[in-house]
Amino acid sequence: MDGSIERRTRVLIADDHAFSRRALRILLSTWPGMELVGEAQDGCEALELVEVLQPEVVLMDLQMPVCDGLEATRCIKHRWPQVRVIALTVHAGCQAAALAAGADQYLLKGCGLEELLSAIQRPGDSQRRPVVAPKALSGSALPGGVAGAATVP
Repeated sequence: MDGSIERRTRVLIADDHAFSRRALRILLSTWPGMELVGEAQDGCEALELVEVLQPEVVLMDLQMPVCDGLEATRCIKHRWPQVRVIALTVHAGCQAAALAAGADQYLLKGCGLEELLSAIQRPGDSQRRPVVAPKALSGSALPGGVAGAATVP
């Protein structure tokens, strides 16, 4: 062993559905270079955990009780602009609102595994503007067999 320490991306999941959090937790635990640092059930809890746990990336559901993902994203980007927020939702019509709130990336929950992992691992990419792929909106699949999103410069 060369003594180097593997670089791990610190990720926080914010989603009000336990099933979604569990699925993301399982996915992240199988991928080298990912470290799940916490899970939040709503936007208020996400804000508390970002302050305490200092994640690099937040996977943010947009529709949550108490404080929704849009408001939580606004607060995170205002207080911790270095934290990348990836809006991860089932609602294709929320892209403009998510970007206006400061989300760095916008993905549909049906996106491909490679797309999600690429978005998480993409350091310093907040200058890119994500768009929902037209095929995802029509219900067709992107290459790789699942509906999702694409990013354009």
